Amino acid sequence: MLDLIHARLEGAFGRERLQRVNRAQVVVIGAGLLGGQLLQHLAMLQVRTLIVDPGTVEPENIGNQGLPADRVGEPKARVRVSQMRELNPSCPVRGFEVPIEELGLGVLADADLILTGLDGRASRLTVARYAQQLGVDWIDAAVDGSGERLLGTISWFRPGVEEQPCYGCRHDAESLARITREERRAPCASWRDPRLPDTPPTLTASPFGALVAGWQMTWALQALLGEEDQNVGHQLQIAASGRPRTRTVALHRRADCLFPHQTLGPLQRLDGDGVEELLVRAKRDLGTAPSALLFPGRSLAVGLGCSVCGATMDLVKLAAEVSDAEASCSCSPGAERTPVVLTDRIEGATLDRLRGRSWSALGIPAEDLVSAESGERRIHYLLPSRSEGEAR
Repeated sequence: MLDLIHARLEGAFGRERLQRVNRAQVVVIGAGLLGGQLLQHLAMLQVRTLIVDPGTVEPENIGNQGLPADRVGEPKARVRVSQMRELNPSCPVRGFEVPIEELGLGVLADADLILTGLDGRASRLTVARYAQQLGVDWIDAAVDGSGERLLGTISWFRPGVEEQPCYGCRHDAESLARITREERRAPCASWRDPRLPDTPPTLTASPFGALVAGWQMTWALQALLGEEDQNVGHQLQIAASGRPRTRTVALHRRADCLFPHQTLGPLQRLDGDGVEELLVRAKRDLGTAPSALLFPGRSLAVGLGCSVCGATMDLVKLAAEVSDAEASCSCSPGAERTPVVLTDRIEGATLDRLRGRSWSALGIPAEDLVSAESGERRIHYLLPSRSEGEAR
């Protein structure tokens, strides 16, 4: 049976090229209209796949996302894993039911390619940062979800190449601030709740989504096979309202881009879920005890203080993981404790206090990135994975 499954693919690709595709690992972020189409292709091609989507199957998804009506209320990532396994039981696939902002960077560390079909620009900025840190090719697709026109785009970014544009190159400081404002809950998000609000529904029928995803998957195969790199740094624009037309435009590198166009370099994997283990390892690797630990893209609350009574609580924890009990003060009804400091950097006496703590106690996701610093030297570590019961 499996030989028959691969027979036509071998005829299309050749055995060696097909095996190269089979060995690849692809991350699909967003499992809706576009992502669902991509996952079907990846299953048939037997590509190792990671699915990232925090959503659940809603009744309105049935009409354009190819999701089964009897799975309403279940996590999309879980349902897509089942669909891929039904299409090809031999396809390795794993789902993550969290927003990309809450996923440990190490989950993506072995990826050969990132594919996205996201609704919001803020999530794309997070993907841009992750792709840049890891130096992984990223192909993004989008459709106009207004329902007024059939317009789609596919953009191919190659981080780590100095002259290549990144997603951030299209934004200046004002544009980035606007993205932040437009995707916050009114009047603003709580410091404990960094999650983005729900974005408007995508009012596009499945045929056009399939068309855009088909082009995206075609580019993905070029990336996995290392062929036709002339599409890197370009955007394909597809318009199907009226007379169908396509055009490819070059994306431009912004000299004053606010995103660093550098990868992190080698990433060291750690054993053990304790801060002490990292400090011991970092001292050996750096030749001296690290002066600081850095948590790129994370906000840690260091101390909580009540604005009503002034009382403080000694605490170090990822801001989003601070509990209601920790953030509430008993001095008066509704009194809230807020961070004394919000930071992505821990040093000095605070660092010494953390030696006996675990990363899970600090609220840091499994397989996340932590950097140890001494002077101008930095070494980047990926935290270990956890059991399913511990995974966030």
